[in-house]
Amino acid sequence: MTRLSVLFCCLALLLCACQPVQRGMRDGMLVSSSNPAACVSARELPLKTAGRVVARLDGTSAVQGLPVDVWLAVYGAKDAAAPLAVVAHAELPAGWEWDHDGTPPFSEHRGIVSLGGLSFTACTYIADGTRDAFAELAGQRRDAVRWLVRRLYARAPFGREKLTLEYREVLPAGERAARVFDLPHPDAVAAFERRADAAFACVPCASGTPNEARTVQGIAVRYLGRNFLGSASSADLWQYDRP
Repeated sequence: MTRLSVLFCCLALLLCACQPVQRGMRDGMLVSSSNPAACVSARELPLKTAGRVVARLDGTSAVQGLPVDVWLAVYGAKDAAAPLAVVAHAELPAGWEWDHDGTPPFSEHRGIVSLGGLSFTACTYIADGTRDAFAELAGQRRDAVRWLVRRLYARAPFGREKLTLEYREVLPAGERAARVFDLPHPDAVAAFERRADAAFACVPCASGTPNEARTVQGIAVRYLGRNFLGSASSADLWQYDRP
């Protein structure tokens, strides 16, 4: 390869690297051109609310919680008891990384699910509405709402960004099981997980710019932290583990 060819290749790589990151909503899909790059939506549920928020992650050294930039889209029918599908792209400040394990406490049925060429870590758990960011969308008292939840998440290399998908169905009134294992009908849980894994459309991002200006409504942003986004650590803690 000639020096001129090498120069052109380097210039092309530099231009690609300088392209602005695109995030937002386009045609009802959450768009992210950064890693993990994807356009994601719910297949059969209408969009309820979407937009950008700043969540606060507790359990870190940051005063008042670590600020996290979150693009969020929630899909579901008007019926409060209908399923919800949540798509979130979350980015940490420089110098922080998402912890590798993004599964909630007492989550079960862990595995890997492939969507649109991306590999997601999957798990199933029960969410209590008391400190849940999405409880208000169920149209009931916060302390009366409990969800069966399937979570899928993909963590970008070097860990600053993470794509999280959740499919939720309200548990029947009176169901007080604390863990998925304690639910009385394992076959129903397996059917729920199949519905959840098929609920999202995830495709590589095409060229274009997000074109929908939206404001998130009905979400308790104060509960988006560790309850939904997971935990993070200073990147300096991991520098000695890398080659």
